[in-house]
Amino acid sequence: MCFTVAALCSLVFQLSEVQANPPIPQSKTDLILAQGASKHNPAAMPPARPVFSPIQRAPGRLINLETANQLLEGELSLRVGFQQTPPADRPAAGTGDQVYYGEVQWGLNNRLQLGLSTQTFEDPVNRPINGTLPRYTVISLAPSFKYQLRQDELYSIAVHGSVEWLWLSTSPGLFNSTTRDQTDSLVVGTLQAPFSYNLSPEAQWHITPGIAIFPESVNGADFYGTFFNLGTGFSWQLGSRLNLQVDLNFPLGPGGNTLDSSDGHISRQLLWAVGASYAVSPRVQVELYGTNGYGATPATRLLGFIPDSEQALIGANLTYTPNVGQGYGTSFRKGEPIPLSERDWQLVQDGITLNSANTLPPGAIEISGGATVGGEFHGSIAYSPDQDFQAELLFDKFEGEDNLSSADSAGRDLKVEIGAKLRFLDQQQGDPFSLSARLSGGYNLEESQQIGFLLPELPITYSPNPDLAIFVNPKAAFYSDESLIGVGLGVNYALLGAQLIGEVTPIASETTVWSLGTRFSIPKTNVGLDLYATNGIGRHGLGTMVAESGVNVGFNVNVILGK
Repeated sequence: MCFTVAALCSLVFQLSEVQANPPIPQSKTDLILAQGASKHNPAAMPPARPVFSPIQRAPGRLINLETANQLLEGELSLRVGFQQTPPADRPAAGTGDQVYYGEVQWGLNNRLQLGLSTQTFEDPVNRPINGTLPRYTVISLAPSFKYQLRQDELYSIAVHGSVEWLWLSTSPGLFNSTTRDQTDSLVVGTLQAPFSYNLSPEAQWHITPGIAIFPESVNGADFYGTFFNLGTGFSWQLGSRLNLQVDLNFPLGPGGNTLDSSDGHISRQLLWAVGASYAVSPRVQVELYGTNGYGATPATRLLGFIPDSEQALIGANLTYTPNVGQGYGTSFRKGEPIPLSERDWQLVQDGITLNSANTLPPGAIEISGGATVGGEFHGSIAYSPDQDFQAELLFDKFEGEDNLSSADSAGRDLKVEIGAKLRFLDQQQGDPFSLSARLSGGYNLEESQQIGFLLPELPITYSPNPDLAIFVNPKAAFYSDESLIGVGLGVNYALLGAQLIGEVTPIASETTVWSLGTRFSIPKTNVGLDLYATNGIGRHGLGTMVAESGVNVGFNVNVILGK
């Protein structure tokens, strides 16, 4: 608990420093000068001026509302995320209804921005429609453009549009008046005219009129049709790291943006969204929000969640703006990074069943794999594209003495998991301890019963001396109709060239998970070997929170590239 309190105090201190930062420039001229944006005239930027990345400036889009701000020439923005209903707000067992999405935006020049976004949704509807729960699958692919017509100290005007491919698979009762499942391939789109007004150097008001174009009907059932939309919103920047935003979208007809659960007819519903984004570094930003909207492409962002648009969805996304010649900073910390010691490199690696709060240095890759004598096997790849940001791909196949049901283990087939870790405090660089937020999710690959799972964590690592490291891992797992909550405690002690690892994770109302092991580093290589025993059914994610009655003895080999 003391670690969590200290972490919160440290974050409050960081935010107080954020508020002391100078206002973010809104003028295109100031932005170009601040960035040295004229690549043909490097002397245009005074050496003392900071280089502002896109996530440090006024946002190019609120949650569901396009703004008149945009990327400069050569800038690139990558975004991935999801939004979902709360697990309890669902008529059937499961972690909720999820929309997964991704997006890439590129500044062709200082006026023209090109983009490509995609999304997928596959679930029964969240509320009965005409007394049934029809299944609904959507895949979207949406090229888009934004052209800035005017930008000065006071306001900006742009035009934004998309032509999108929409693939639907519906069962009877939802956009389908037939008696069997139907699939359809549609072309939809939108054209909008965003206007952004600078209320102050930190705040903007946005108003975005536009038109959304959908078919009038699909499979003999009503579809959204064409409707005019009026959107408005506010964004408020607290320094260069924290941005608060709220937006509203008003559909004006003649079509509509939502589906009524009583009889399936199309109607119009006010869409709302409120959220906040936080820049972990000048290149990495995380955003949390709530909305009753559905969709992540330009046209589908104007639609309400099916049905009725009365459900509140929670969403999270991660934005990465790589440095492709602009010279963005790598961290908000002052001074040059402190080189990592050999012990620091050891503590970048996770434990047996607990995660380290540290992330790999930029450009480093860790490849890991192993198995237990009981038949479990696992593997992972972790990559750090930037400071304080680590992306992970993991797989695990559970085995063991117990015949665990799918309700306990989310299925015994191979599981694939994608994760991201964001570090907020770094003891290796002078903070009192290391603190990260990690979120991962995935599916088992059984075709007949794909069970999804979601795993949020708050890893904390503290080293009171060079030989000892203490791990604290508050974490949770959500899958099917199960919810597991636990706090992992662990130690890593360096002794005679080896690392001794002990971990225990009490799980609320469930069996405690434990592990004991040792880690050896092969001299003159970047290869390590783990030998361990645990009662956990796996090495990653859910497997570290579910115990069996027996003991799994196993090994793991890890290799770090770029050390």
